[in-house]
Amino acid sequence: MLLAAILSLAQAGSVQDLESLVRASAYEVRAADGGFSGPGFDFMVGEGERSRFFVIGESHGNRETPLLTNALLPALRAKGYGAYAIETGPLSTRLLVDRVRRDGPGAIADLMEETPFSIAFLNWREEGDAVGAALAHGYDVWGIDQEFIASGRLLTARLVDIAQDDAARRLSEEWHERALEGFRAFTEGGPRSKGFMSVVTEADFDTLQAAFEGGPAEAREILSALRASAAIYRHYEEQRYYLNNRDRIRLMKGYLVERLDRSPGARVLIKLGSAHAGRGYSPYDQLDVGNLAAELAFASGSDSFHLYVLARRSLRPDGSSTDFMQSSPELGPFYDRGGAEPLLFDLRELRAWASARRESDAALHSVVFRFDALLLLPEFHAAEELVPMPDGDR
Repeated sequence: MLLAAILSLAQAGSVQDLESLVRASAYEVRAADGGFSGPGFDFMVGEGERSRFFVIGESHGNRETPLLTNALLPALRAKGYGAYAIETGPLSTRLLVDRVRRDGPGAIADLMEETPFSIAFLNWREEGDAVGAALAHGYDVWGIDQEFIASGRLLTARLVDIAQDDAARRLSEEWHERALEGFRAFTEGGPRSKGFMSVVTEADFDTLQAAFEGGPAEAREILSALRASAAIYRHYEEQRYYLNNRDRIRLMKGYLVERLDRSPGARVLIKLGSAHAGRGYSPYDQLDVGNLAAELAFASGSDSFHLYVLARRSLRPDGSSTDFMQSSPELGPFYDRGGAEPLLFDLRELRAWASARRESDAALHSVVFRFDALLLLPEFHAAEELVPMPDGDR
C-alpha cells in the first residue's frame, strides 16, 4: 500500500510539473484579418533571425498555415531570408515561377485551371497565394519534391516546345497525348493506375532520352525528374511503401542540397508536411528533410527552427469536422491550455522533463524533440479548391 501511494504521488507530481511547464512555455498569438501578431509571432520571427532554416511542419489543405506563411515571408525577408522551399516538383515549379514573373501572380491560378493538379498542393488557392507572395517579396521559390503524379501533361508539353528536331517533337507529342489520356481516364472515374506516371516504363524513358541526345539541357532535366518520380510512384502502386518513402525523401534532400550548392549561405523558409519537417527519424522511418536542415545549419555554425502548426479541430465545407484532440492524445496538455485564441508553445522548455520520461511518454517525447515550437490554432478551415477534385480512384 505504501509503494502504491508513493507511486500515485509521484505520478500526480509529474502531471503537475508538466502542466506548469506547458503554462510557462506559452506565448499569445493574435490572428486577425488574415494576419498574425503578438508575442508569439515576435518569438517566431526572433527564432528565425538567429537560424539559417525556418521549417514549418503543416497539415496540408487548410487555409490558416498559408496565411501564417504570408505573414512570415516579409518578416523573415527583413532578417535575410531569400528562398522559399516547398513540397512541389522542381521543374514544374520553375515553369510556374517563370510564368508568374512574365504574367503576374494571377498566372498561378491560370496555370492550375489550365492543367489541374499538375503541381502538388497549388490547386488550393491559398497555397498559390503564398507562392505569389514569396515572389513579390523577392524570394526564390524552390520546388524540392518529386514531380507530382499528374505533372506529365505540363512537362511533356514543355518537351514539345523545346524539341530540337522533328523526331524529338513527334515523340514528345506522343508522350503528351498519353499524359492527357491518362488524366482524362482518371477524371472520368477511372483508376489512378492508368495515369501517365503509372504506365510509363524505363524503356519509354530510354527511347525519349535517345531522341533528345544532343538536345537542350532542360529536356534532360525533365526526363531525369520524370524518370525518378515514376520509379517512386511504382513503389507506391506495388505497395513497397518503405522504398517509396526512402527514395522520395532521398530525392527531396538531394534537390535541397543542389539548390543550396547554387546559393551558398542562403537562408531558407521551408514548408512541408509535418512528417517531413522535424529532427531525427520521421514517422516514415527516414532521416527526413527537417533533419537535413538541422544538420546543415549546425555544420555552417548556425541553427534551424522547426515549427509544428496544428489546430484543435479541422472544419470541412459540409460542416463536418475532425477533432485533433481525440486523434493526438499525447498533445492533451497543450489542448488543455489552448482555447479561442492561438497559442505558441516553446517545446524546448519541456525537453528535460520529456527526456526523463522517454519510455512512459514516448509520443510526447517525439514531438518535443523533433520540433522546437508548437503553434496551436483554434481551427483549421478547408482551403479553396481552384478545380474540384475528380471522382476517380484516389
